[in-house]
Amino acid sequence: MADTLRQHIISGRISPGERIVEAHWGNLLGVAQASIREAINTLVQEGFIEKQAGRSARVTSLSPANIRQIYQLRAAMEGLAARLAAQRKADLTPMEEALQLMREAAQQEDLTAYYLHDLQFHVELCNCSGNRFLADQVRSLLHKLFAFYVLRLQSVRDDKDYWRRSLDEHELIITVIRRGHPGLAEQFLVAIIDKFYSETQPTNEGGNRPC
Repeated sequence: MADTLRQHIISGRISPGERIVEAHWGNLLGVAQASIREAINTLVQEGFIEKQAGRSARVTSLSPANIRQIYQLRAAMEGLAARLAAQRKADLTPMEEALQLMREAAQQEDLTAYYLHDLQFHVELCNCSGNRFLADQVRSLLHKLFAFYVLRLQSVRDDKDYWRRSLDEHELIITVIRRGHPGLAEQFLVAIIDKFYSETQPTNEGGNRPC
């Protein structure tokens, strides 16, 4: 059931900020409200839905100020993760595997799969830091951000330059960390996250694309 609701969100049938009413979707899909509630909980964990105590579940919606603040925190945390990964000379195989899955998704022009493996890449970066608490915080932050952007990805399906540039940038992240210079790795990650943020701005030709 989570797959069905997720597809409705990605397709735009349920809009960002819209309430998810369990009774309505249970009747529409012919399932018990408990099944919808379970699906909502799954999509909350994935970042597609937001649900605060005492409030209705709603499709994730982020204001420009929210996005700016998330990227500020993201740059600091992923920069630290890169520093720690370079310092401990971490095995970067999980990041390489995620990048390979990104390449395969790009070849198939599968935007949702690309989003999922892009998210996986950045989570693995934080796992490579060796700091479990850092990885947990980044995972929570990125799930909401990436889920919000996947709703706006349809415009890049035929943009071959987007796929190539994104893959090259992620490969460069691995290269810089592998060189083993903690300060350089941190500076590079902060700079590239700032670049990713600039590309999310609607005034840019490549706006609203996750990285």
